[in-house]
Amino acid sequence: MPVYQNSVALPRQELSDYALEAAQSASQFIGLKLLPPFASNLPTGHYPKVTIQAGGTLSTSSKKREPGANFAQITAQISDDSYTCIGDGFETKIPDEVEKAYEDYFSVESLYSRIAMENKLRQHEGDVAATIFDSGTFDAVNSTVAYTAANKATMSIVDDIIAGIRRVKARGEYPNTLVLSGSVYDRIRTSTLLQSFIAGSVNPGAIVTPETIANAFSSMGIKECLIGESYVNTAPLNATPSLSPVWNNTYIFIGNVAGGALQAGGVGRTFYWDKVSPSPFYIETYRKESEKSNVIRAYAYKTQKIVNARAGTLITTQYS
Repeated sequence: MPVYQNSVALPRQELSDYALEAAQSASQFIGLKLLPPFASNLPTGHYPKVTIQAGGTLSTSSKKREPGANFAQITAQISDDSYTCIGDGFETKIPDEVEKAYEDYFSVESLYSRIAMENKLRQHEGDVAATIFDSGTFDAVNSTVAYTAANKATMSIVDDIIAGIRRVKARGEYPNTLVLSGSVYDRIRTSTLLQSFIAGSVNPGAIVTPETIANAFSSMGIKECLIGESYVNTAPLNATPSLSPVWNNTYIFIGNVAGGALQAGGVGRTFYWDKVSPSPFYIETYRKESEKSNVIRAYAYKTQKIVNARAGTLITTQYS
């Protein structure tokens, strides 16, 4: 059969693109901001920990001394804590027939490598949300007024945040971050008292945004207000999607967030075993010739660890 030719036909450029549902979902992840990555050369490890109780931090150890008398002494005491990284992952098979069917338009392997990475990040987001919004780890204090639609005129989110900041400071820690779910953010941003606190008489017309919330509390040390906006599909593959928010509406987190060396502070880290996974989430591909397919493998060897629970607190929103 002769090859089809048409001197006036033009290639359909739009077919080099594709529609992707939830294309911007990865931009909503905040998990690695809250518990930054920390590389470990072993899957299980211990790290020294100096506490206020036994280590003498925040103390004033000097005592009055008479000439010739011994100096008052304290004994250095260092405890330790531990972590255990856990491996998990999944694979996506791309048959040659599927890749070749679309090779003139886009790379199926590149697309599914992106989807695989986003799936791992979404799993981590859920793990971090469960770790941060955990009243078994952090103390949780009820909001002054329940965050309900009927209470928009009286809910005192400003007082609740100020009290939370003070709780953390009273432990010798300095909170710099607020974390709340998207739905709680939607509720408080239209509350009368928060709008008044942010706009006030010197800033009329100001609107409530994560940036203006952080700025309103900046004199108390808050540098960032993070909104948990991500969703996860809990339905099996090929079933009707069933989306649920990753971050629940039960709590608001106030705490110190930091990355790098543990001595820099911060409530926690995402420990990962870098000899197995060079980064917290790793994507690799291999050829499975017996099935004429390329296989994308997404895996991680990590754990989310709170290293200093004193550096954070929770507001129980009583949201409904």
